[in-house]
Amino acid sequence: LEVPVFVDKVTENSRILITPTTLTSLTLSVTEKIPGAGFVVSTSLPTPTTLTFDWWIINEVAEAN
Repeated sequence: LEVPVFVDKVTENSRILITPTTLTSLTLSVTEKIPGAGFVVSTSLPTPTTLTFDWWIINEVAEAN
């Protein structure tokens, strides 16, 4: 199962945190980051019910000297 999330704030250095908001025994993983477009959340197995999740993007910024 793959779910695209469209958000333009994603960069190569983004850390994307996901938290399931429905009960599940499946692991949700960010499997792809597309800078300027979004990211993909995947599970290794199909799910018989709807899964929902929250996400948070943390963008690392290089420190100026």
